[in-house]
Amino acid sequence: MHEEERQLARLRAQHRRRRGALRRQGIPEGAQGEDLGIGDGERVRGVPPPATVGGPLHALVRQSGWAGPLALVSLRRTWPDIVGDALAGRSEPATVRGTILVVRVTTSIWATEVKMQSRQLRGLVNTRATLTFEVTEINVVVGPLQYLHLTQREE
Repeated sequence: MHEEERQLARLRAQHRRRRGALRRQGIPEGAQGEDLGIGDGERVRGVPPPATVGGPLHALVRQSGWAGPLALVSLRRTWPDIVGDALAGRSEPATVRGTILVVRVTTSIWATEVKMQSRQLRGLVNTRATLTFEVTEINVVVGPLQYLHLTQREE
């Protein structure tokens, strides 16, 4: 028993030293918890877990007005993967207005095609593109493609 008492006394002294160190670091008494296994991957009671940056970052993007421009860059880079090579060669994401994606196509025939497939395209965009919002509508305009070099895959 004498050895167990010395071991217990050593553990109590370690415990006091750890509590003192935490106090000096400014961690409140109640937040220190019973088990002070700090550094062992254990949480200290009363201290919230670290927050992820995803939520605040998405909020900042939405509040700053960057959601549309960032979505447009993402869509232009992944457009062939989303719509396929045939349509990607004749269309491009032109702009984003709120939750509306405006697609530019080369001819009125392709405009009709995109309009007929807008529901499926919207579903593909919402599932395959990394956007901070959901595209609710796709509008089509006819005109020359401006970003064709971004949509063509490197061979």
